[in-house]
Amino acid sequence: RGSSVDTPFDPFGGDSNWEGWPSWESYAINMHNRAVGEPPQAYNASDAADGLVGGVLPTVIFYLPMLPNGSSIHRYWTYMAVPVADTQGSREQGVLFRFQQLQCSGPHKQPPCRLVRWPLYWDSYWFSRFPGANASDTAKQTLRTGPINATSASDFYGALLESRRWWAAELAAEGMMELSLPSPQSTNGTWLLMQATHAIVRSMITRQNTWEPRYGVCPGYGAVEFNGHHDVFTSTATAALEAGAMPYARGVIDYHFSHYVRDDGLVWYRAVAVPASARMLTILALYHSYSGGDDAFVLSHFRKAHALASWLMARRATSLQFGKGDPRYGLLRGDAAPTTTSYTDSQPLHWYASAAEAYRAFSELGRVWAAVGRSSGRADVAAHAADLLALAPQLNHDLHASLNMTVNVSASGQRCWQAVAEPSKPPADFRGYAEMLYSGALTSTHVADIYTAAAGGGAGCGTPRYLTLGSPSFGGATMAATTPVGFGYGLLQHDMVERFLLHYFAISAHAYTRGTFTTPESADLADRDKPPAPYASPAVVTAPIYLKWVLAFEDLDAMALWLGKAVPRQWLPPPPPP
Repeated sequence: RGSSVDTPFDPFGGDSNWEGWPSWESYAINMHNRAVGEPPQAYNASDAADGLVGGVLPTVIFYLPMLPNGSSIHRYWTYMAVPVADTQGSREQGVLFRFQQLQCSGPHKQPPCRLVRWPLYWDSYWFSRFPGANASDTAKQTLRTGPINATSASDFYGALLESRRWWAAELAAEGMMELSLPSPQSTNGTWLLMQATHAIVRSMITRQNTWEPRYGVCPGYGAVEFNGHHDVFTSTATAALEAGAMPYARGVIDYHFSHYVRDDGLVWYRAVAVPASARMLTILALYHSYSGGDDAFVLSHFRKAHALASWLMARRATSLQFGKGDPRYGLLRGDAAPTTTSYTDSQPLHWYASAAEAYRAFSELGRVWAAVGRSSGRADVAAHAADLLALAPQLNHDLHASLNMTVNVSASGQRCWQAVAEPSKPPADFRGYAEMLYSGALTSTHVADIYTAAAGGGAGCGTPRYLTLGSPSFGGATMAATTPVGFGYGLLQHDMVERFLLHYFAISAHAYTRGTFTTPESADLADRDKPPAPYASPAVVTAPIYLKWVLAFEDLDAMALWLGKAVPRQWLPPPPPP
């Protein structure tokens, strides 16, 4: 967690960022072959596989089938990488590697299999030796051949054992929820729990120097320009809160408000996302609730939270210039996605998600500031709370009034609710709708209509299909993994449990890679040979959020806590006989 240098792999175990570990095919394998007098080998990329070792540990293994080379057939190399868990303050990420060759009896690892010759061990990139090096080679040792003393099996397995101990202690210190779930063949709760827990670990190691946020890793989304992306904070903080990882949640929130929320309330990023900015205030309020009332912590960020809320209020104030018969009246102007930059010839729109999320933020944080203001004797905090609580119902009223003005109804009676108040609107936006549902401000009629239209029933009233396996996406076979959480919230809030489970299980099975639970930003489900988008950290934490909501779901609008609302029927005992 404490390092600032990644160890990213390509799908076949290569050094995708060229940080300097050995090219396994050219050096680790084929220099070994040269040393032992065997011909070179090449791998069969179409049959390669990867996976995790140790359940939730960030330890990866690659299975690399070798093509027949005239002297051997049905050979496989396994390539395993164990990160040094505690870097002792070093910015570098040490890694132990092991290469083993197997000879199997037939294709697809047909047993029995046996070990061929001996395993090869490497420590932290180049720093190891090739087979055959000895003390007499000192005159010709180079950085490429490494030091005389080879990495041993005890080094490798010691690192693996220490990694297990270190992460067990780290997760125990977080105080996360402890679960034991049924594992029928239809819905494997043990597997879902492992996926959710590993997601928290993956989120932790994606950050640099423990707390510095990142959208991804190099060579994909690892550039600093992505660090301040709103979703990195909102998704990570939400997952930590829902999983009960309170120290992690506190650190993520503290770092964000200290370093990424500016004194004027804006976020250090290349663009503005109004709904996600409002969600930041809701998260601060939820932390206060989940932590049992940490007044001192939320007060330490009152100044910037006040500035952010004031900025949202100012956004709404600009829309009061329109008459009450104008759908834009009372809504917040500004983009919904933080990927767009507005120019003078491209005016921001009035997204319903912005008003909905501001309503939620003002309602939740207003109640927190009212309580904190009383207990601390802070008149300024109490006054700000009163402003938020006074404005929240006005936002909700204006939101619903505008929605009723812009709804489209087909000849058959199908309703299509719009994502923005402007007539020159985008036809559909899966992010905007997901954030509308996340606010909890919509009725069951709104949510049911939005789902039906998104699933393909809104063509007659102007909404194209944008659900992929029940998950808001780009339409077609491409699944987006970074912004669906709000959609699931709205479905559960209004008792659409089957739709929620379809959405959750589709994300679990298809947004995460099967072997290592890596989350590309998007992927084509129909063509698995089409390269997906790079890894995106906001997507990886969807699993712990949804698993928590299956078991315990809080309806903020109704102020109600549901237990077991979405528990699969297969996890429940059969009913007693009549």
